[in-house]
Amino acid sequence: MLNIAALRQQQIPLAAEPRSPVPFHILMKPIGPACNLACRYCYYPQDETPVNKMDDARLEQFIRRYIAAQPAGAREINFVWQGGEPLLAGLSFYKKALALQARYAPDGVTISNSLQTNGTLINDPWCRLFREHGFIIGLSLEGNEALQDYHRPDKRGRSTWSAALRGIDLLHQHQVDFNLLVVVHNEMAAHAAAIYDRLVSLGARYLQFQPLMSEGAALREGYQLSADNWGRFMVGIWRQWRKRCDRGAGVRYQYRTGVGAVFHSYQRQLRAQRPLRQQPGDGARRTALRLRPPDQRRTSAGPPR
Repeated sequence: MLNIAALRQQQIPLAAEPRSPVPFHILMKPIGPACNLACRYCYYPQDETPVNKMDDARLEQFIRRYIAAQPAGAREINFVWQGGEPLLAGLSFYKKALALQARYAPDGVTISNSLQTNGTLINDPWCRLFREHGFIIGLSLEGNEALQDYHRPDKRGRSTWSAALRGIDLLHQHQVDFNLLVVVHNEMAAHAAAIYDRLVSLGARYLQFQPLMSEGAALREGYQLSADNWGRFMVGIWRQWRKRCDRGAGVRYQYRTGVGAVFHSYQRQLRAQRPLRQQPGDGARRTALRLRPPDQRRTSAGPPR
């Protein structure tokens, strides 16, 4: 086994560290499960564990080794930041991370960043950072105010809808690319069309629908998602999408099972503007679908009509 510490002391080039033969990515949780919300269906246990932020030494070690371990010839390396609520790590943490990425990035390699947030802590300084460095933001939302305030309250049981919408408004103002992610549970199955309309009204062009994970607080609170209701919800989304496409409101969306690679395909799609394809990742089965308006759909007979 390689002694990485000894290699560092000898100033062995980064290429001497083990490299993966294929591209990979890791979800980095710089504050662990710590969060400023108390979502009733969270797959993390809900307790009062204090924020345990990654220190500077570990941050540098992670970034250096993560970059060094990518396969030779990699053209893009993506960092995915999650929590809990990753913004609790603070603005200075991400500025340090960006500086370290620039220090260790090989020539000709693009470094990109994605971050999943509940949106309630977003402000102008955050948006300036996101915009300047090309972050792609995923914002978790419940679908409407009543559902959000019941299922996604803050630690004191207070409403979080207005704070999340304020974050969305700021992302728009600063022209930061973002998508909205909705966790689907049984209560939502009958409201797919209304939820879709509300999300689109917020200016979202990219929607993600993730089935409930029956772990942590979700088990204790009795949350469930049956296969029938999952199918019912997704069919309702598709029907509403198709209906709105007749008015020029085409929206690309995707769903995933598992929490791995929340942004990997989405980010590539957004940058390259090409359809998503099934890809292996983190042992999670992932399905992504691009939907086109009716007048742009391809058929077996030839190109778009």
